[in-house]
Amino acid sequence: MTARPNDHGRTLWQVLEAATDAFPSAIAIDDGQFVLTYRDLLGAARQTGDRLASLGIGAGDRVGIRITSNGADLYLYILAVLSVGAAYVPVDLDDPDDRVELAWSAAGVRAVIGDCGELTWRTGRHRRSPARRPAPADDAWVIFTFGSAGPPKCVAVTHGNATAFIDAGAGLTPLADQLRPGDRMLTGLSAAWDASCEEMWLAWRHGACVVPARAIMSVLREQLTHR
Repeated sequence: MTARPNDHGRTLWQVLEAATDAFPSAIAIDDGQFVLTYRDLLGAARQTGDRLASLGIGAGDRVGIRITSNGADLYLYILAVLSVGAAYVPVDLDDPDDRVELAWSAAGVRAVIGDCGELTWRTGRHRRSPARRPAPADDAWVIFTFGSAGPPKCVAVTHGNATAFIDAGAGLTPLADQLRPGDRMLTGLSAAWDASCEEMWLAWRHGACVVPARAIMSVLREQLTHR
């Protein structure tokens, strides 16, 4: 299932590019180990996207993401997938394998990115999809819902609809619309939840810094250790 596309909107990739143009030296992400400016993050995502493109990943493909939550590399690979016109399909690292298989089969996942950027093919390894910039009508991500009502559903969200949602969220939440470079926004939700999009992209829409929850926990553990 794909949500009705917003053909006239922006793409998430354009949101990141706009923030980079406006605030290249602002901190985009700080996970407690790696601190990346917008210029650094965009450059690394493009470079990683080029590697995916060289392997044949491109527009129309769906790429599974199964990476340890709340680290800079998780966000980097999400952005790399978007950069070549593909959509990402996130699951939690500790999800049962049968649930993961159900999600990826339903979504038509072609390849999976795991920890350390390891790429595992599921189908079509020798097919080459043309890599290109995403368009508003392209799928950005696919969420597999396990709701309490009805059967599980595979839901695809386009770039245009995602950016419209983020823009609307900023307008409806005065505090979110006041985010600025130097502000820090905690991202604590799993990438497999649709609300995680709002966390990261509200920050990046305004040039603010994404701070994964792992960074907060690292600081707390260090403080407890030295008491």
